[in-house]
Amino acid sequence: MKRICFLPALVWLLMVAGCSTQKSVAGMEGWGPLHVYNAGFDPVWNAALAAVEKNGFHVVNANRAKGYIGARRGISPTAFGENLGIWVRGVTPFQTEVGVVSRHAGLTILPLRNWQQPILKDIATVVPT
Repeated sequence: MKRICFLPALVWLLMVAGCSTQKSVAGMEGWGPLHVYNAGFDPVWNAALAAVEKNGFHVVNANRAKGYIGARRGISPTAFGENLGIWVRGVTPFQTEVGVVSRHAGLTILPLRNWQQPILKDIATVVPT
């Protein structure tokens, strides 16, 4: 009788089930918190890019025309990476709305920080709310 080992299949299934990719995060507009800043599009866009870098992410996709910033953090001792999506949309010439979605790229060993609020707060340090 052959012995079947289910452990590798189970580990793979858990890793795939918990994965997010830049593509999946890019389709999650509106799933995270939104904040309106009392500033035009350009200063808020620049503040969002600065907040991404300040928090240790690197920009993978920045499409100013669509108002989307995709960013990623690599593998760390506690996670298989993290994906971040930021949507910047002008509401009026003097108000800009920002939405943020943060997802882990795989299984996590420890509870990890959710980056949505820290990104929004870092933008607020540069532009008025």
